[in-house]
Amino acid sequence: MGRSSHVFIAWGGNRDLADSVADILDKNGFKCIVGGDEDRNSSFYLGPRVIEQINSSYAVILLVEDFSNGKGTSTGVFRSNLMFEWGYALAELPPRLIFAAVVGFDRARAPTDLQGMWLETFEGYRRYQGGVENVSKKKLRECAEKIGQRFSEKMLESSVIFPEDPFYWFSEWASIKDRLSSLNREQTPLSPKEKRNIATHIVIPYIYSNAEPSLETFFDGVLYHDEEYDEIVVAKNVYAYFCARSNAEGLTVGLSSYDKFFEIKKNLSAVLKRRNKNDWIDLIASNFSSLVSRKIALVHNNNIGWRKQMEKAEEEINAAERILLEIEKKNKCSANSIFLWKGFIYYNKYNILSAKSKSRKLINLVEDAASYRGKAFSALSAESSKEMHAKFLWEKLLAEIEVYNAKEICGGLSVDRTEVNLALSTAISFIKKHVSDGSKNISDIVEKIENNKLYLSDKESKRAFEAIKIVLDK
Repeated sequence: MGRSSHVFIAWGGNRDLADSVADILDKNGFKCIVGGDEDRNSSFYLGPRVIEQINSSYAVILLVEDFSNGKGTSTGVFRSNLMFEWGYALAELPPRLIFAAVVGFDRARAPTDLQGMWLETFEGYRRYQGGVENVSKKKLRECAEKIGQRFSEKMLESSVIFPEDPFYWFSEWASIKDRLSSLNREQTPLSPKEKRNIATHIVIPYIYSNAEPSLETFFDGVLYHDEEYDEIVVAKNVYAYFCARSNAEGLTVGLSSYDKFFEIKKNLSAVLKRRNKNDWIDLIASNFSSLVSRKIALVHNNNIGWRKQMEKAEEEINAAERILLEIEKKNKCSANSIFLWKGFIYYNKYNILSAKSKSRKLINLVEDAASYRGKAFSALSAESSKEMHAKFLWEKLLAEIEVYNAKEICGGLSVDRTEVNLALSTAISFIKKHVSDGSKNISDIVEKIENNKLYLSDKESKRAFEAIKIVLDK
């Protein structure tokens, strides 16, 4: 089980400052636990409740403050309980997630064994006159605000950086997967922002690469949270969609086969109603909600129920397309990410619309899908995983074949493609299953495709055949 998304605040005699820092950080999106609340008569310097609180937090703030007796003599800034909490935090968390705020004294006074740790100094807010302490609430608040601001900056500076560009997750998946596995294995604490970024982009490349172990190990590990973020809700339900779709293949369509889809639909709809600040999450939720609506439509034995679900699917895929165009306008991701998602969305939209009508406009739609899938495949590094490369090739070939289906069905065109379709279908079947079987004559399959190139663009042909060989010969 991973850690929660809380920040633990340790303090020594300055509870008002701790509460003020917690209030400020809460307004900035950090959920805080103010330490302590042990029985005052307890003999523990590090009581069980504090241990539990630190164990359940992903980061720690230590408020180290000087308390003078009014005559210039310190009463002991490094209190025993604070030092024990500091030491325990260092034993449990990486230094990047521990922030010591030194208030009202020179950091040079810190013990020598703490000189190498992260210490930030802040001006004190306590004033003494004639031995009488005067605490300015305004100065205390200002100090708390500065501590909160610097903590937020430090969390950003020390973040475990994963790309926010979707295509990068595919092209660099091998190294990303190794790093994620290491974080999960070592139970490395992550901030809420880090968890949300990973959850946004992990599922589809994970599925495409046939990675092991199951994604549940990440949901229960480094992505564990005590309060569900929309990014993690969407990630879990997209993963559930792929699992449910796989389980439903080959089954007789019926309510018992698709119960899971109704649950997924409900969860994704709840996220979309909240209108996320994360455009990618809204796009992903809309896209997969449309796919689920299409699956649910298959359950209905009457035209009214089927039509209602298909209309919903069309509405949701159109929403996904609008969000993607907005992302493209903002120019905050690579062109390859746009190609990738246009390939996904246009092909899904074609499948939804072609079930309702046979308009000639569908030819242009599936041609666009094939074109963008081709661009995404061309951009994918040959160094990516064999499974990933094969999946991109499979989707590209599938869309190109569908172009000719659309020309026949929607355009009334006569297309002679028996042999090439047989060759492509056979190759696609093998690629999809990732089977390497010496009894199959793989070279014959590749030769058939090479001899029937007209359904593959010349520029892509050689690379496509090489990719097929890589996968089928592994």
